[in-house]
Amino acid sequence: MRILVKDIPEEGLAFDVAEQADRFPILMTMAARGECRFLSPVRGRLKILRIGELIEIEGLIEVTVGLECSRCLNAFERRLTQRFALAFVRELPPRAQTSDPDGIELRAEDMGLLKFSGEAIDLRPAIQEQVVLAFPLRALCRKDCRGLCPQCGADLNRGACQCRTPAFDRRFADLKNFKPPPASADESQHED
Repeated sequence: MRILVKDIPEEGLAFDVAEQADRFPILMTMAARGECRFLSPVRGRLKILRIGELIEIEGLIEVTVGLECSRCLNAFERRLTQRFALAFVRELPPRAQTSDPDGIELRAEDMGLLKFSGEAIDLRPAIQEQVVLAFPLRALCRKDCRGLCPQCGADLNRGACQCRTPAFDRRFADLKNFKPPPASADESQHED
């Protein structure tokens, strides 16, 4: 998945990619840990433009994964999609190489630029990163998943279990109606 910079025509370059997930080290590690199963290749449509020394890449990647619901623990499939736009440079622009007015030196990453060296750009790390970003923070089989009963472990999506509602702890029953007394004038002056 390397693109030779000299092969990018003036009008740009568009192409499709399809790679197995095991060709990406981080995705392979996620699968080995049991975090997910990759059920399809990582596919994408990329458009690459060269503007002077700046290489812009826009695209859409997608992959179908098998996940485990974080509420009910049932396995489910989800198609992940991610749109992205990346900019690659060999060197920072002259203005960016100086520090900002506060004296902080700016790095390429701070400006949303990815540095590359040589005559080719390896797209594998960038595509891998986009796949990872497409994963949900919390895997749910559906938005209204009811999860498991905390007492018997029954899947509440399949129906109610036979467990009783836990009894209210009577030790704190009196606190239910507790209201603190209003602050007196003397106390409110001392709080400031």
